[in-house]
Amino acid sequence: SAALTALFGYDPGLWTWQRHLELMHPDDQPGYRAMMRAYFKSGADRAQNTFRFRVASGGYVWVHNHHLVQRDATGRVTRLVGTVTDITEAKQREAENRALIARQAASIEVLSVRPEGFRVFRIG
Repeated sequence: SAALTALFGYDPGLWTWQRHLELMHPDDQPGYRAMMRAYFKSGADRAQNTFRFRVASGGYVWVHNHHLVQRDATGRVTRLVGTVTDITEAKQREAENRALIARQAASIEVLSVRPEGFRVFRIG
């Protein structure tokens, strides 16, 4: 769609399904392809996934993709529609939170270790 290509900064006239796959981060392609194959074979009408996508400026953004399909009487997919949401900021906050939790865990570990021979005395 024009809205989707505008979100990523690409010319809608040059957009194809193959182009969509080429612009997906290489590490995310195998999982995406496997998920879509399983989704098409499952008979489900809805699915969702998250992956990184290269924008026209050259960087990557995280997107969350919701899919909805229409199927014919035999269950074959005849139409795929969906929504794409840029979740890059949320992913960055998640990474920052994981780093903070890791630092806190390391601090707790350091503070809870007593050197050998160290004794605690209670006064009073």
